[in-house]
Amino acid sequence: MAYNKQLIEKKIGENNQQNKVILSLDGGGLRVVLQCSILMAIEREIGEPLRNRIHWIAGTSCGGIMASSIGVGIDLMDALRIYIVIRKRIFGGNTQMFPKHSSTGIETCLQEVMGAKTAMAKCTAHKLVVTTAKVTLAPPQLILFRSYAPRIDPKEFEQLGYFNPNKILLWKAIRCTSAAPVYFHSFNGMADGAIFCNNPCIMVMTEFQKLKKIENYRGKNNTDEIGCVISIGTGIEPSAPINGIDINLTNGLTGITGNWKEVFANAKNLITVFLYQVPFFRFSPHLAAPFELDNCKIDDITNAMFDNEIYIRTQINQQISDLCRLLKSMPRNTAPCKYRKITGGVPNSSESGGQTKRSPKTAK
Repeated sequence: MAYNKQLIEKKIGENNQQNKVILSLDGGGLRVVLQCSILMAIEREIGEPLRNRIHWIAGTSCGGIMASSIGVGIDLMDALRIYIVIRKRIFGGNTQMFPKHSSTGIETCLQEVMGAKTAMAKCTAHKLVVTTAKVTLAPPQLILFRSYAPRIDPKEFEQLGYFNPNKILLWKAIRCTSAAPVYFHSFNGMADGAIFCNNPCIMVMTEFQKLKKIENYRGKNNTDEIGCVISIGTGIEPSAPINGIDINLTNGLTGITGNWKEVFANAKNLITVFLYQVPFFRFSPHLAAPFELDNCKIDDITNAMFDNEIYIRTQINQQISDLCRLLKSMPRNTAPCKYRKITGGVPNSSESGGQTKRSPKTAK
């Protein structure tokens, strides 16, 4: 904590206009409402939309939904409201024994909220990264859907592990990352990114450096630096004994571990370097009771949010204050990000197909 304060003061004194703020959002199902509440607390402290102060956003599973909501300009309060309103449409059960929930509800909701034709490339205000796992391969492979690509010939994208963001529909990318095993069917051979990285923090820092290295190698002069990393979880549940079923997963786990090592070969060195050079903030509340990712009971949601509010007000209020002081010293994100108005459970009819409009309150 003390060392982080030193880094904060150092960064504030730098006044480096190339500093970028990274926001990393964990998965956790409906506990995304806790994540959203923490983001709202930061926004209240800073006194303006948080999206104006961040540049990179990465998310896994429900964190991918939250990240994409910010990316398309949905207000945090609207996001919180819509998660609660449509929860039973997403986790609506299934007439079949497996998986627990039909995919129809989540797919319909994602298209309504994000736009059925919105490509990831439309999220131009931030560099958005969504994680998923390709489970049709052995071992499974980590796949990243991005709203951007290096400033190189598009013919080289695939060779360097990039997709053309103009060809990736945002709702489909989110559907992939939220395809939690047991809860939903996989989507086009893709499943929940939490199989690899429920916390995408290391991944997005790796991705930041990868993009910079590629562009500089091609003479594009990328001078961006990581100014701050914000990592937000969805709550830490109390430990409880369980009676599990003994299944031999040796080969599968070995494969996944091997793939993890390949993807993040330098992760230990990277995290060591960054956490001693860059201010790092990690927020995730301790919950008083277990909370399943598909728990739609309003009483349980209310209790978890109450625990979260206590956590915000008593444990991280000073950290949030320090963070916002740092954010105010960082370059603002001046890229246009239109406010996407949400009414009821879906966008206004005039916004179908991914169109957005600015709220009268925020119009200038």
